[in-house]
Amino acid sequence: MAGAVPPMLPLALDPVAARGKRVTYDVRVRGGPQFSVRVADGAATVEPGAPGGTVDCHLSVDPVAFLLVGYGRVSQWGPIAKGAMVAWGRRPWLGLQFKALFVNP
Repeated sequence: MAGAVPPMLPLALDPVAARGKRVTYDVRVRGGPQFSVRVADGAATVEPGAPGGTVDCHLSVDPVAFLLVGYGRVSQWGPIAKGAMVAWGRRPWLGLQFKALFVNP
């Protein structure tokens, strides 16, 4: 997961859904990597480790739930209800929109 997901996220960004958005996510995969995802005006960048600067939304995700939701195999609501995906920070509601910024690979 550490080698595949971060480089793939910018390629899977939906430029229409990301148009006009400016948001920084801190993604913490439980038992795995931490990386930041910055979306700005239709483009995404991913950097390993903790993000520098202001973070809008922190995500703590179970790796299996993250991949299943990311690939569109399950809805995000089950993992959220079970605590497998948790969002917090200045704008935690942006966690609900994370998946919508990306197309299914």
